[in-house]
Amino acid sequence: MKWLTILLATSVALVAMGFHGTTSQQSARDRFLDALAFSETKRDQFAVGDSGKAFGMYQIHRVAWHDVNRMFRLLNNDTHDYSMATNREISTIYASAYIDILSSRLSEALKRPPSYREVYCAWNLGFAGFRRKGLRFDLCPESTKAGWMRLRSVY
Repeated sequence: MKWLTILLATSVALVAMGFHGTTSQQSARDRFLDALAFSETKRDQFAVGDSGKAFGMYQIHRVAWHDVNRMFRLLNNDTHDYSMATNREISTIYASAYIDILSSRLSEALKRPPSYREVYCAWNLGFAGFRRKGLRFDLCPESTKAGWMRLRSVY
């Protein structure tokens, strides 16, 4: 839960200051999100994958959606039911927020800002799954490595 406290404090402080990332940071994030959607589903907002456990163009799992809802409730932001994972705009907001959550967790675990490759691994395996791999790309399953290469080819 420490990751959530850090993320909330950072988010609140940055929003209060009117800071939402530099243009280059935002552009890199937007490119990453677009590449993620393309590599996961070719941007098919109605895609269903992982044996029916992942929905939408980002292939968001229910547990990730609930993590975002928990953060949004603490920030007094609107939340949405998981059935909205196939909505292009809402799923993009949730994917972006989940990347923030993963980045915060990874930063705490790594003691440095994570790379997009590390964020992707945590996205693909879940944070706990990536942590079980020692937060190391080389120990990830071949499917995760192939997914990163797919994403990287369009990123």
